Amino acid sequence: MKRLLLVAALAASAVSCVEGNRAVQLLEANQVGVDCSAGDPVLNGTLNFDVSTNYVGSFTVFSPVAEQDSSNRLDFYGQEIVLNYESRNPSTSFTEEIIPIYMVVAAGTTEGSVAVRMIGDKARAKLEGLVPSFPDSMTLLVSVRLRGEMSSGAAVETNEAVFPIQITRAGSTCVAGQRAVPTEAGACANPGQNGQEQSYTCAP
Repeated sequence: MKRLLLVAALAASAVSCVEGNRAVQLLEANQVGVDCSAGDPVLNGTLNFDVSTNYVGSFTVFSPVAEQDSSNRLDFYGQEIVLNYESRNPSTSFTEEIIPIYMVVAAGTTEGSVAVRMIGDKARAKLEGLVPSFPDSMTLLVSVRLRGEMSSGAAVETNEAVFPIQITRAGSTCVAGQRAVPTEAGACANPGQNGQEQSYTCAP
């Protein structure tokens, strides 16, 4: 599988809604490896907020645009990732966050993938006071879309994919003043998500 790696600082499944015949589309959500490789499809995610305050997601990227010759390309140049949020238990409002990016989706791409850090700075600050202690949890619905332009200069954005993350505070082995550091090397290593509780050490 060709990978389009993006860590911004995010067959179709039930986790996302594809809107119309867009030039570039975000399809299924996938497990993400520490090297940002896309794994098996997932319907939702979990996050221990005591270990990590972000979540790395991966989406299949699809371009139905026909490939052209090298002198007349119809590639998509991603310039922004747009993140919106809705929470349940409790329900509260969030501010839209826009993060500058650079990525290219070649015309005709059918099995690309994009990895995204899905909790922006403003959302993370608001969650600090919302996430309950285990066994209670809350659900954060993260809406992700990419904006950019085609090689022709035409403005384009993807469909909006909505991915649910169940968040709780299940505790950490780190004491006050320390943070969890991944023990595995990789741009997408993120202990605390999807049950990966033991893959970290503590550091100042």
